[in-house]
Amino acid sequence: MKYKEYKFLNKTIYLYFPDDWIVSQNSINSIKVKFPFGPYPTLDCYLDCFDNPKLNYDNKIRDYILDGVEKGKEVIKIDDNIFTVSYEFKSESENLIAWKVLNFLKPRSFREIRLSLAWPENDDANKIVSEIIKNIPEILDRIKFSEKKTYSDFLGGIKYKLNNIKLKKYQFWNHLEIFLPEKWSCQEDKKESLVILDINEEKKLKLFFEYFNVERKQAKEDNDQAVSDFIKEITKGSYINNAKFVKADNNNYIFSFFTKEENKNSTLLNHIWYRISVKETKFLIISFIFNYEKNEIELGTLYHNKIDELIKSAELN
Repeated sequence: MKYKEYKFLNKTIYLYFPDDWIVSQNSINSIKVKFPFGPYPTLDCYLDCFDNPKLNYDNKIRDYILDGVEKGKEVIKIDDNIFTVSYEFKSESENLIAWKVLNFLKPRSFREIRLSLAWPENDDANKIVSEIIKNIPEILDRIKFSEKKTYSDFLGGIKYKLNNIKLKKYQFWNHLEIFLPEKWSCQEDKKESLVILDINEEKKLKLFFEYFNVERKQAKEDNDQAVSDFIKEITKGSYINNAKFVKADNNNYIFSFFTKEENKNSTLLNHIWYRISVKETKFLIISFIFNYEKNEIELGTLYHNKIDELIKSAELN
């Protein structure tokens, strides 16, 4: 049988599947494999690079890979840096078989592969899947990992730092209370009601936010309708993507979206949030802007997710 090579996560993980299997990538971390006989079942694959200095001994690595796996399963160690385990789940109506592969790149980088195959419990499906499963040992045996640290490993390190970064509470304009990373340099222009945070100096990543208020046209108008009308007004004529409108309570709202700014040699992605607190006669508004070039979308997405979390947990009153 011929096998075809597939490279994932910036050439960190190399997988090899039979050349008549149909491989599609759903996202950076997710792929789906279909088989020549039809669309179902599918082999679902999750891929990830992460950083964890606490997984520094074999027993801790084994505990990690066995998380969620029934007791008694054996972790097989291949060479000095690859760990694997397989497990099954059966019910009256469904079957599941899964495989985990973990590669350790010293001193603290990990590459993870999770494969799973689910199918209904019946004779025809069991027969089909039994033929598929025969190929899995060869697929697992052919897996290769980069011997050097890759860009995806670097991103895994950034994600770990963001998840564990120390936060400091700030208060601005007597209305906004927000926790921000201590390491992000914070500059406040009180005259302009503007704050600038230097997030990543090397990549020139910054977060801007400013305070302003807008008089309500009709003080007795329903809050939801008033905010909805305001959002329509500020986005009129703009092409926005992935718009999200969240009502925190009767007086607080979050509206977020992103825009694309096409330049001569690059595309800039602008992520924008509006925190809105509705008062009787006016709106209190904090607008946040975070942008990065499209070719840095993987790095930008990690910082965006952290910023989104911080903005949503802030208090505006």
